[in-house]
Amino acid sequence: YCAEGNYNLSLNYGEPSPLKLPDTGAGMGDYFLAPEQQLTKILDELTDDQAVLLEPSCVSVHAVLMDPPAKGEKILVYGCGMIGLGIVQALKIVQPDCQIWVTTRKKARQQLAKKLGADHILSGDIYEESAKATGGSRVYTGMNKNKMFFGGFDRVYDCAGGGKANTLCCRLLAPRGTYMKVGHHMAAVTYDESPVWWQELKIIGVDAHGMEEWQGRKLYTFDLVQEWMRDGIYKTDGFITHRFPLDRYKDAFAVALKNPPELIKIVLDCG
Repeated sequence: YCAEGNYNLSLNYGEPSPLKLPDTGAGMGDYFLAPEQQLTKILDELTDDQAVLLEPSCVSVHAVLMDPPAKGEKILVYGCGMIGLGIVQALKIVQPDCQIWVTTRKKARQQLAKKLGADHILSGDIYEESAKATGGSRVYTGMNKNKMFFGGFDRVYDCAGGGKANTLCCRLLAPRGTYMKVGHHMAAVTYDESPVWWQELKIIGVDAHGMEEWQGRKLYTFDLVQEWMRDGIYKTDGFITHRFPLDRYKDAFAVALKNPPELIKIVLDCG
């Protein structure tokens, strides 16, 4: 996997380094050591704002290119943080002939989602509205108030994660629909898997970034997305909503925890 560029699938995770190194540190430390091949050269044409948004943008693009949608698909992006909004944009780049619904109660994210290519905002009861959007059946309510309808989206990108999201997203898919598992929690979850076998669903896990195939080329996600940013194909305007100098990092974390309605992405200025 590493030889082909898919380092996220390495079989050597957890193995000791072949080099005698001190503690390598981590991303939240004052410094850390990294192999040279893990560094990415930023194109001169990119701004600092574009560069700082490169990694999360790559997650979004990788999620779409893992299994590109077909023409005419009805797609739900469940959760519209940085990754979900990036997926909306990447979907319209990769497959313009698709319809996209998004779920978010925050007006700022609804507005940005529409600007990036979302066709519809899903509001109200998610089962009723999904059935209506996709031309599905009426919604049935069973024991324990479980809901289900026949029909649904061709593809759902779960950008929230967790057991509740798994259960819900699987129930919103059409038969043989595709569940793109993007959001995840670092803990075991429990969910109702009955729609998986009953509706013969396909589940595709997404982890960070890797090698992509695009228009006859094979290149790393970071290189592809930088080209898209440079050429004006992938936009980053509107993602950064808050800025703090590095010495106010505690204030930045406080805003992140408070999660105000206008928040999308926070940037720390290290200058």
